[in-house]
Amino acid sequence: MKQLTEKEIKALKAKIKADAKGEDQSDDVFEVKYKGGFIYFKTPNRNEGEYILSQVTSGPLGMVEALVEQCWLTGDETVKTDPKFLMSMVHKTDEIMGVSAVKIKNY
Repeated sequence: MKQLTEKEIKALKAKIKADAKGEDQSDDVFEVKYKGGFIYFKTPNRNEGEYILSQVTSGPLGMVEALVEQCWLTGDETVKTDPKFLMSMVHKTDEIMGVSAVKIKNY
């Protein structure tokens, strides 16, 4: 798939907001480049994030598969079953899910 234009990304953001139906939903769009093509994801809402995190019990790839299933916007459909793509996404899942780093101090 080709890279989207700014106008196309704005349209995706508008669709995300329209589909949210009042839920707290970020309109972030993430562009992932893989094998010369582009794939686009959104940040999951709370329910989607809860489902994605629940899949960690089936292993890291199960969580990535759930993320792809829940947050896919558009792109090359063949990567959905590409093990190399899924493995490369393991370390990027937190970015798409909107996870922020925290600091913990023990007293």
